[in-house]
Amino acid sequence: MRPSQRVIVACLVVASGVWILDALVDQWFFYEISFVDSLLGVTTPQEIYTRLVMVIVLLGFGVAMARFYGRLQEREKQAVSALNLARMRQAETAALLEASRAVMGHRTFAAGARAIFDHCREVIGAPAGYISLSDATGTQNEVVFLEAGGLPCTVSEGTPMPIRGLRAEAYEAKRVIYDNNFTQNPYTAFLPEGHVAVDNVLFAPLVLEGKAVGLLGLANKPGGFTDHDAVLVKQLQNEMTERERAEALLKASEARFRTMLQTAGSFIITLTPEGRIREFNREAERVTGWKRQEVAGQDAVSLLLSKDQQALAVKELQKVLDTGIIRSIEMPIRTKEGSERTFLWNADVIRDLSQQAVEIIAVGYDITERKLAEEKLRLLTSQLLMAQENERRRLSRELHDELGQSLLVLKMQARTLERQISPEQPQLQENCRRALAYIDVIIDNVRRLSRDLSPAILEDLGLSAALHRLLEEFRRHHDTLQVEVELEPVGQYIPRDQQINIYRLFQEALTNVAKHARAVRVWAGLKKQEEALVGWVADDGAGFDLAELPTRQRPKKGLGLAAMEERVRILGGSLQVSSRPGQGTRIEFSIPLNRQDDQP
Repeated sequence: MRPSQRVIVACLVVASGVWILDALVDQWFFYEISFVDSLLGVTTPQEIYTRLVMVIVLLGFGVAMARFYGRLQEREKQAVSALNLARMRQAETAALLEASRAVMGHRTFAAGARAIFDHCREVIGAPAGYISLSDATGTQNEVVFLEAGGLPCTVSEGTPMPIRGLRAEAYEAKRVIYDNNFTQNPYTAFLPEGHVAVDNVLFAPLVLEGKAVGLLGLANKPGGFTDHDAVLVKQLQNEMTERERAEALLKASEARFRTMLQTAGSFIITLTPEGRIREFNREAERVTGWKRQEVAGQDAVSLLLSKDQQALAVKELQKVLDTGIIRSIEMPIRTKEGSERTFLWNADVIRDLSQQAVEIIAVGYDITERKLAEEKLRLLTSQLLMAQENERRRLSRELHDELGQSLLVLKMQARTLERQISPEQPQLQENCRRALAYIDVIIDNVRRLSRDLSPAILEDLGLSAALHRLLEEFRRHHDTLQVEVELEPVGQYIPRDQQINIYRLFQEALTNVAKHARAVRVWAGLKKQEEALVGWVADDGAGFDLAELPTRQRPKKGLGLAAMEERVRILGGSLQVSSRPGQGTRIEFSIPLNRQDDQP
């Protein structure tokens, strides 16, 4: 009995029970009526009507409940069916995803196709099958691999497989074809001797750019193939088609990359994440003298770099693996004959879909000639600055010895004239006093110019005393500025012949403050910090835009910052300039220590 029928019977039983109960109640209250008469309805018409209504209502309720329960059972069956279908689709989706991973995880078509075929067999449940590709004539299949499904089969993979029968139909239609009663198919006559017994078969053509180029075959599925199997096989064989297309595109891309690699005019090298050489282009061979066959697989750091550069190279390789990129790293390369050439390196890391580093591509630009030119320019600049200092010393001596002495003689003669003038000539006496005062001003200016050209105190008392004198004179000549000074005795760390460069750095910076800053406060200092000397001059003045700095540097403005940079470079240090319009300027330099005792 169905569930809905059980509900109706239950409602009839309930209605009968209500009828009997009502009869008992009537017999209890109206004892003159017998139970049989009450049960058979021998009562008033109103009572009969009431009982009939109750029975009809109960029967209607039972029918409604039966229908509702029937629909509930149908919905439950649909839900179970949908759940089973969802589980099947989930398994199929997982198989498709696994097939996609197989496509990406194998470097050859055969390996990727085999992986997809295995997933296809697992999902569909067909134990036997093969994958083949058509030959150049389009009349024969060349077997990529064959799976007998555990049944005896003596046919080798090299056996000719003409495109005929059901295979030819699949090729021509370019769609999946299956036959669940293949034992009765006349095409069984085409099976070669020793072929595995085939109960049912399914063929899916591999279509590439509108042309069938291969075949995926499955056989002996228990229960036979379905249309749904055909759809699923189509999806899976599309993965193989895409794999073949991707492999062709990859080969073309690799060919283009190799052509670009070999014809590039820059030093290009590709490395494994461990730093071993994979590719070495012609320019790299020309520069180093190594051939690609000689260096392939070797550790690039130990082969191409000197020992003092290897630690830095390992650090930079780790940096590119961590960040994915490095730019403008200067590093020399050791050639096969033992010489070195300097390169400017850029490097990028190539990652797979899981973001794992698979390759490092490094491009080097040969800057050896540029470095030599820079060294020559630096030497010439150093010689120019040295010649300038020598000329300044000569001018300073001439100002001090010749012009200074002449001014003193002129002053003495003026005083003699002043004493010879009679008191009756007051106007002439006043003119002599004015001339003497003017001569004193000239003498002071000559002495200042002489000190600026070549500070004798630097040679006599050392760098610290010379800087104190320079800053005191700056404070005296610019009494509206608040000058804060922090100087440590550091002359013993700098050779005597190089101290003039530090003195000139401060002199040029203070001159710039006086000419351009329009400042209220100035800070200057020089002290030892760890293994370097650090000096600075800062102000709270007008400042300037650093982006305009190249256009601001003109020969008519003197050596300026360019000369300061050259002096710092001669000392082996670095110069930093920070400034913003309206926020002042700070010039700071750092010089590595080269301690030499200062001889007084």
